[in-house]
This record gives sequence, structure tokens and C-alpha cells, in this order.
Amino acid sequence: MCRLLCLDFAEMETKIGEIDRARAIYAHGSQFADPKRDINYYMKYQEFEEEYGNEDTYREMLRIKRTMELANSQVNYMANDFVAASNSTSAAMSIDRLASQAEAEAMEKVSNGHFVSSKRKIDDDESSNKREKRSHNEEINIDP
Repeated sequence: MCRLLCLDFAEMETKIGEIDRARAIYAHGSQFADPKRDINYYMKYQEFEEEYGNEDTYREMLRIKRTMELANSQVNYMANDFVAASNSTSAAMSIDRLASQAEAEAMEKVSNGHFVSSKRKIDDDESSNKREKRSHNEEINIDP
């Protein structure tokens, strides 16, 4: 969607003579266009650079294209790995087994009383404060 909007916007900027703006829009839109799937976008970008650009701007367009090819290929590899892992039944079974095992351990700890309630901690804090007050109330006689 964004790449189509960028194409239209860049063409409009080209028609009114704003070549640098159109170039910046093409470069921005290329972030959203995969060179392997959106051939039309890069063909128009290349035609634009051939007509209005110079050697440096054409090289920049090719650099952006290669960068996007590389970025999208890495995403595809990661996506393929993720799909392969999620389709694996053994992976799904091991996740379910780990979840049920963690739930069973948590229930066991609760039933054995390993968790301390917050009220008990507050009571312990109050009793330690009383002990501190008692020890500070004693007077120290320093007269000879």
C-alpha cells in the first residue's frame, strides 16, 4: 500500500519538476518494496534514475535495491525457520509438556506451603520493630 502511494507521489513530484523530492520519495518507498516481488516499483525507480539521475544517483538506487534484497531474504529465512518449527508436532508437544510440567510444579509448591503470604511478612516486620523499640527504650547511665 505504502509503496503504491510513494509511486504515485513520486510521479506527481516529477511532473511538477521536483526531481530531488521524487528521488527521496522513491528511496523512502523502497523500504516497503521487496525487489523480488515488487518488480514494477524498482522498474519505475530505475527508469526515473536513467532519465533524471546521474551515475551517483543510479548507483545509490542499485545499492538500495541490493540492501532491500538482502533484508528481505533474511526475513524470509527466519520466517521459513519459524514456520518449519511451528509445523513440527514434536516441538508443539514439547511446549505443551513443559507448560503442564511447570503448572504441576507450581501447584505442588502451593500445596506444600512453600509460598509465604504477605500477611506473615507484615507480622514479622511489626514484631521486629517492637523488639527494636524495646532495646532503644533502655536508658544508659553515664554518670560516675
